[in-house]
Amino acid sequence: MTISFKILSKASFLNLYAILLLVLMVFIGIFRESKTALNMNLPTKMVGVYSPGNAVKPYFGANMSIGFFNLSDSSSPQQIAKFLKQSKHERTIPIISLEPFRFPLPLADSMSLHQQYESAQALFILSQIKSIFESRSSPIIVRLAHEMDVPNQYPWFFSNPNDYQRFYRYIFQLIDSKTNYPLVWLWSPQGRDNAAKYWPGNDVVDLIGISVFSSTLWSSDQCPESFSSIVNSKRWLASYYRRPLFAAEVGVSALPKCQSKWLLEATNWIRRNPDILLGFIYYQAEQPEFMIESTGRHDWRVDQHSLLKAINSMSPSLF
Repeated sequence: MTISFKILSKASFLNLYAILLLVLMVFIGIFRESKTALNMNLPTKMVGVYSPGNAVKPYFGANMSIGFFNLSDSSSPQQIAKFLKQSKHERTIPIISLEPFRFPLPLADSMSLHQQYESAQALFILSQIKSIFESRSSPIIVRLAHEMDVPNQYPWFFSNPNDYQRFYRYIFQLIDSKTNYPLVWLWSPQGRDNAAKYWPGNDVVDLIGISVFSSTLWSSDQCPESFSSIVNSKRWLASYYRRPLFAAEVGVSALPKCQSKWLLEATNWIRRNPDILLGFIYYQAEQPEFMIESTGRHDWRVDQHSLLKAINSMSPSLF
């Protein structure tokens, strides 16, 4: 069989054109995705403090508030509404951490976590939360089922990551709404090497959160690992998924003088590297009682002076 060189050349040209078009489409898709993730009407730098009991304290210079809410608690919608009201009064952007703990017996008996949240009780709670979100006309960052990459820390750790992905997307579909101001979804692993297995999908994540905790109890030389070292070990998440990175929980457990130095070095590093992190939330509390480790219980609280100094150094006007 004889094939005309002219026909072969034309076919080769069409194949090359198709390949170039595909590459262009992929590039446009990535660019659009990245642009959308950054276009969320959020401050250039975000900084805030978590206080026990979800108290929204007026820290001068803070523009974020974070609250943790148990989705199996029937009063959680009312708690969220109160938190949002306080956040609005203090003119801070709220981060709502939704924690899907297991429901008490008998609902929890022999039922998977996903099955529990398909119950009428769970659906009613989630519908109330959605209504509360829809009534607000300014940004809300939703942090759902965080630190899922830590084995057995929370009931939403799934040994099969696909189960977590399905569960995350299920809750997302019940709560997300575009009728008013779109929610900003913060997928927030601790940032371990296995975190990628729990990625729920490009269409349900706007920001990536990481946890940055350091303690002398984890160090052989009584010197806590630096903030920059921990962040750098987790930066791959932002590069891999093309989403802005945010330190959703930050804490250092050490002697007061060492804590102040660590926190100052952390904020200085953020200022020197403005394109790496959108900001951070300091976890101004003790380690939860149910998280006691073999090394002992950590106390992440720092003195008010050091905390305020760190917050002020993160003022958006400095960037």
